Amino acid sequence: MAIVSVLVVGAVVGYELRRSPDLTGPSRVRGTPDVDATPAGDQPRTSERYQDNLRRQNEQGADEAARTGDSFIATPDEPLRDIDAPPPVADPNPNRSLPPPNPVAEPSPPRTVVIERSPSQSPAPQATDPQQAAPDYSCIDRLA
Repeated sequence: MAIVSVLVVGAVVGYELRRSPDLTGPSRVRGTPDVDATPAGDQPRTSERYQDNLRRQNEQGADEAARTGDSFIATPDEPLRDIDAPPPVADPNPNRSLPPPNPVAEPSPPRTVVIERSPSQSPAPQATDPQQAAPDYSCIDRLA
């Protein structure tokens, strides 16, 4: 009985939403915030206390994982850095000599290959029927 009542209520709600789309309104999804740095700024890199606590937490987690047979992922010990920026491009050395040119490949003369077949290997000649008329290709231009 409970399942039937849930189905009836769902059907009524679905019918009402299809009948009147003004009830739902437009949907909006907010974008993600821009995170360009760690919340603490440059403090994790310069703070000895933070580095000591982080090292101790990583060691404790690794020891516990080794003892229990679980896995452990250590917290990185450096703050976020921009990995999307391309590395700086160094100017090419103008004094660098160019590599030697590729050798010119001379084409080889064509070879003639002769294959000798015994009479048992040679294909049988095609028998042509003299009564059979040649096909008429006069309308080939209309087919294209």
